[in-house]
Amino acid sequence: MVARRIGEGDRDAAARAGAQVILLALVMSVVIAVPGYFFAEDILRLMARDQSVAATGHQFTRLMLTANLPILLLWMLNGIFRGAGDAATAMRALWIANAVNIVLCPLFIFGWGPVPAFGVLGSGIATTIGRSTGVVYQLWNLFEVGKIVKIRLQHLRPQWDIVVRLLKLSAGSTGQYLIASAS
Repeated sequence: MVARRIGEGDRDAAARAGAQVILLALVMSVVIAVPGYFFAEDILRLMARDQSVAATGHQFTRLMLTANLPILLLWMLNGIFRGAGDAATAMRALWIANAVNIVLCPLFIFGWGPVPAFGVLGSGIATTIGRSTGVVYQLWNLFEVGKIVKIRLQHLRPQWDIVVRLLKLSAGSTGQYLIASAS
């Protein structure tokens, strides 16, 4: 939708569509986070059918499902940038997120100095911080820099006609993406 509006020369409409994507991410995040928090261990048991996997990974899974907003935003905001023809910003956001994750993973997994060793959970902590850092970079580009698409606070008011169109356009690919990610 962003690409269509940019192609039409309507940057404000592209910004409105991008803002609705942010609102959808917030709603989807809650829908994933609530059951993820309460059923993380059960989900692992269903998937692995091995009690040791559930015992070892339930904290990691709970964190990743509860703190899913950064990954949803990282994907969705990168879609806005790519749709606007700014793939370089999308790539830089992923570089930043991954670089922070790579640096922090050993620190949080094994501990160092005042930082305790968190084991498997440490990987989730580092990943969440890395993804969140990438999202901060993206939001800065969308709200402050706004090379092609510049979102303003008034764009964040729900616009149901845009939301419905976004949901219709994205339903199939979103389902495929969620299945692959959940696996």
